[in-house]
Amino acid sequence: ATLEKGRFSVDPLALDVPGGSVDVNFALEPGERDFAMEARAKVEQLDYGILARRIDPKSETGGVISVDVDLHTRGPDLKRVMHGARGHIDFGLWPRDLNAGIFELWAVNVISALMSEVDKEEGSKVNCVIARFQAGQGVMHERVVFADTTKMRVEGTADIDFRQRALDVRAKPKAKKPEFFSLAVPVGL
Repeated sequence: ATLEKGRFSVDPLALDVPGGSVDVNFALEPGERDFAMEARAKVEQLDYGILARRIDPKSETGGVISVDVDLHTRGPDLKRVMHGARGHIDFGLWPRDLNAGIFELWAVNVISALMSEVDKEEGSKVNCVIARFQAGQGVMHERVVFADTTKMRVEGTADIDFRQRALDVRAKPKAKKPEFFSLAVPVGL
């Protein structure tokens, strides 16, 4: 980590943990009228269950995650630094237990809430969730939102407006097997 001419940066931060590795670059630079932030992260096939069990040895949380983030942003203060976000956030999640709740992150909570509404069938499990977002002018739009459960395939749309603090997510499930009468209805958040 360095602090040079008012710019704080972590470049690079490489973590090798049991179950995978994480590479992160981060910089924050306050200006006279705003803050600039840069964040890049690459996580490939990280087994996050190992980390969950370090927090709580009895945790049943587990699975694999891959993340690719490249964001550059400016905002009038740290609270609103994402107002000028541009770049991308891509992730893939292959959970073994999506609802275990050890990681209290808003993105995990959004995914968990949507998946529980989209596929309410007892015993159905989430196989994977894939999402790719492009950000510009402080608004993120999906390039791909897809999920697969034991019984359903789900495609969706998502807009995240950091300036308005608004989230609009729509998920449309489709049964994997033909059904005479389907209860798979679109869900919004």
